[in-house]
Amino acid sequence: MRTIFWAGDSTVQMNRIDTYPQSGIGQGFLLYVNDGVTVKNYARNGRSTKSFLDEGRFIPIEEQIRPGDFLFLQFGHNDEKKDLARRADPFGAYQTNLLYMITQAKHSGAYPVLITPLARRSFDADGKMMDTHAPYPQAMKELAERENVPCIDLDAISRKEMEEMGQEASLQFFMNFKAGMYPNYPTGKQDNTHQRYEGAVHWAGVIARELRKLPEPYCSLVLPEEVCLTVAKDGSAMFETIADALKAAKMYQADDMPVHILVGEGVYEERLEIHQGSLTLEGAGADKTVITHGDYAREILEDGEKRGTFRTQTLFVDADCVTLKNLTVENSAGHGSDVGQALALYADGDRLIFENCRFLGHQDTIFTAPLPPAVIEKNGFRGPKENAPRRDGRHYFKKCFISGEVDFIFGGATVLFEDCEMFSINAGKEINGYVTAASTPEGKEFGYVFKHCRLTSDCPDGTVYLGRPWRNFAKTVFIECEIGPHIVREGWHDWNKADARETAYYAEYKNTGAGAADHSKRASWTHELTEEEAAKYTRERILGF
Repeated sequence: MRTIFWAGDSTVQMNRIDTYPQSGIGQGFLLYVNDGVTVKNYARNGRSTKSFLDEGRFIPIEEQIRPGDFLFLQFGHNDEKKDLARRADPFGAYQTNLLYMITQAKHSGAYPVLITPLARRSFDADGKMMDTHAPYPQAMKELAERENVPCIDLDAISRKEMEEMGQEASLQFFMNFKAGMYPNYPTGKQDNTHQRYEGAVHWAGVIARELRKLPEPYCSLVLPEEVCLTVAKDGSAMFETIADALKAAKMYQADDMPVHILVGEGVYEERLEIHQGSLTLEGAGADKTVITHGDYAREILEDGEKRGTFRTQTLFVDADCVTLKNLTVENSAGHGSDVGQALALYADGDRLIFENCRFLGHQDTIFTAPLPPAVIEKNGFRGPKENAPRRDGRHYFKKCFISGEVDFIFGGATVLFEDCEMFSINAGKEINGYVTAASTPEGKEFGYVFKHCRLTSDCPDGTVYLGRPWRNFAKTVFIECEIGPHIVREGWHDWNKADARETAYYAEYKNTGAGAADHSKRASWTHELTEEEAAKYTRERILGF
């Protein structure tokens, strides 16, 4: 059994219930320690290196610390004070006091770790974080280098992260809140030094992250956990908006740390972009957490240009290894005949997973990138990836509900839809729409594959097509799906592209329902899979993950 001894001030100490939500980093750190590691926290409010030693608070640590244990030292806030009981000059008594504690730990066979003080939340007029502890962090780092002791520069890291978060988002981590939120503080609190529980957990996570970068025995002290951020509209979580949580998640991008964002119930009227991989965005339920926005293609922008399809998305995923779970993404603009294209989801990345989600829209609900190599109409691809290299993406939709009218699932990615429901909305037209409009690049083995899905609708019978080719090498296959009567008998449309009949690949296998049909009644240029061919359509072969 290894023990971590904490020595420090109020930013580290264990707090009691009567001061909640104030919490110390040592409390948050308990969530990260590995099995076989215990924590004893001797940090106390208001102490500096000088007063901690003068009051005998280090003696219990000296008496207990054993070979293989660890001593975490985080001081600085109170060494800066002017009163003689606590003042310790940075390159004088401060270093001397730290050196004494380091030496005692080493003599006991323990491992000391220095941690610079957490930055105070203090922004200048330009929104830059101010350096409120200099030169104490530098003094600690110089001592660590001389004594060959690990030093985690929490001061520099926290200043950088808070500046990236911004003034509003960083409030969530500190004792800044309005009256009536917490019983212990009926009039509220304005404190930019001490942390709420969410802040303590976050900064403890930073320390755990830095420990993972160190060699043994330091790295094995903490769990290899992903970062967890929380969102709630009522202010009860770390963030009130998903956008703020995504902004905070960027702090972990350089270290390639997985981030899990949990979003509470409610309707979040936000337009979001995810540019960070290894990220999970999880709601409280597909019908409980709703992300909605209403941009549309025919909208005239300030420059006089139409917004166009690829600037309408409610959610833009522009990264690899992103997962969405248990939430709804909606474009609320309305019928395509009124507003044109209006994306709920623009998915551009590899190994994207969408599980138990709802995607609600009308025309062009979901775009699965990449874009085709070239436009047909001028400015047709105007948007964030217009001039970007085209990247093959693999996407997996599991137990999702997708609604729309015209081409409401379209794009060039390799996509497996499994156990999903595609709902065609009645637009009151002779032909109400097309479920798919693939633009599969030439030479790809798979395009869109639907397995064990349900195609439902409130449209009249025979008014919706299974798909049409946005580009000539489109590939779409429906396997063992239940197809409603709204699907036209011939099933597929060639988009008036006679040459696409030779290059597109549309196929079905053992579909059921009133909209299913014998292959002899489907469009003559489409296919019916044999049992052997259908057996090749496994998740492993289609996606590789």
